[in-house]
Amino acid sequence: MILGGASKLTIQEDRRGVDSRYLIYDTGEKVANQRIAFLYEHQLKAFFLSSGFYVTNRQFNNAIPFKVVQYNRSFLGGFLHLEKEQEFFDLNHQFLFGFDIKHQVDDRKNFENEAGEPTDLSLHQDERMQAVGLFFQDQVDLEPFLAM
Repeated sequence: MILGGASKLTIQEDRRGVDSRYLIYDTGEKVANQRIAFLYEHQLKAFFLSSGFYVTNRQFNNAIPFKVVQYNRSFLGGFLHLEKEQEFFDLNHQFLFGFDIKHQVDDRKNFENEAGEPTDLSLHQDERMQAVGLFFQDQVDLEPFLAM
């Protein structure tokens, strides 16, 4: 038997068989996820405005032989986009100006797995990530200059 899988012979003998270590260590995975989001769109005189905001929280628990991995992850973000269609140099352009922001926090812990129970803490890691982006995009319709 191979940890994390089964040998060809074991599968031929009992396809639904489980390595006894998975039963002893009560392996498995549990995930809970909560999310809320808001979106706002509005046509202004010169631009189309879209904006949004979201918050997500995820709890994760994964027990494997010898180790239990747990984390609580929270992330949130938002955006503001302005779109404008305009003819420019005899071509149709779709301009997009935008701003995006994201923030994430992970509280990650690894424990020793003794007979299905998390025991000694082997890792406690606090991770944080932030991203901010400002962008400009131009989509050009080249159809008037293309011929088949």
